[in-house]
Amino acid sequence: MTIKTHEEIKQELKKEMERIRNLWDHYFLDYKSLSSMIRYPNNTNHKYVGIIIGNLIDTFDIIYTEHKSNRYASNMSLMQAIYIQQDFIEELLHIFKCGISKNDLKNDANYDINRDIRNELMGHPIRKIRGELISTTLLAYNGPEGCINYMRYHKDNDFSFEMMSHNIEEIIARHTDFIKTYFEKIIAQIEVMMQSFMNKLRHLDSISRQIEFSSLLDFVFRCFEAIKDQDFVYDKESLKIIYEKRNHHIRYQNLIDCFYSDLSESINGHLDNLDKIFNPKEDDFVDKDYKIPEVIINVIASLSDENNEDEKLDLRTIETNKKRSFHYELGKLSTKHELFDMFHRILMKEFSENELIVEELDHMKKHQYSDIEYYCAYRLLRQEVEKYEDTYS
Repeated sequence: MTIKTHEEIKQELKKEMERIRNLWDHYFLDYKSLSSMIRYPNNTNHKYVGIIIGNLIDTFDIIYTEHKSNRYASNMSLMQAIYIQQDFIEELLHIFKCGISKNDLKNDANYDINRDIRNELMGHPIRKIRGELISTTLLAYNGPEGCINYMRYHKDNDFSFEMMSHNIEEIIARHTDFIKTYFEKIIAQIEVMMQSFMNKLRHLDSISRQIEFSSLLDFVFRCFEAIKDQDFVYDKESLKIIYEKRNHHIRYQNLIDCFYSDLSESINGHLDNLDKIFNPKEDDFVDKDYKIPEVIINVIASLSDENNEDEKLDLRTIETNKKRSFHYELGKLSTKHELFDMFHRILMKEFSENELIVEELDHMKKHQYSDIEYYCAYRLLRQEVEKYEDTYS
């Protein structure tokens, strides 16, 4: 049997912790139907669990490193890091409702022995109960190699001198077993919650085109509300208004069709991502971030370009450089850029014979201060321009 190095163990444990952080950052924080399943301490916010996970990951570097016998700082940092991780694991077990109490942990030798060593050596080096002295300890600088050695004077031994020695590798091995055991329990409980969430998503996808639109929105914003971040007008109230106008012009029905399509694509993207997390295959790369559909990326792509210094290229330079691609211009229109008129003029000139594109460009110009009108026209405009690009690509 191959014995793993401390570095290999550390990387395995960090990988498991990253799985929990991934699920926390991209699911529990985004969806109320998931966050309602867990238990928060009073008066805390979303940063609380992130802080716990961050500290757990950071303290692995302290535990799984070389520890020299009889070095005070090394021994203290090891035992304190173990103690901290025990507390954080206990808190995660509580938050994710794993049904494991502190008393259950005390009955686990992998928890209790290490905790007693830490408490005796540095938590309570002078221990009293109701004013009565129980024990005193002092780190020793001699004793067996590879051990934490300390002198102890305890009431149970009539305060006679005892040399206590605890093998460092055994301490770390116990803690490794402790972490692995309770990581598995936390992951198993999270998986139960995520399976419930995934079942809701599958059901939502299956009924999305079969129920009334208002009922669909109620369902979506009860269990999949992060969809609102995937388009400028995917909030519940805007979608209701657009749906009511769907027979007034093709731009409104088109936006509703896009919503149905984006909803299904996003749901299935999440389902695929979660399947990779819980059923990883060999050499299967699990993205930390769910990939937003390309059509949505195109809508918001230029948000990160707002401060580029070369924004104010003159009309001649832009027209010279583009080769039947209008991604740049469309990106700037998607953000209602301050040079709207210039990008509007470029597209008007290029597509002057396309009545639908001209109409949508004019509609956007007239309704720059109405997100519903502007982005319904923009989405239809973009589709028509991309059809043109595909034809000449």
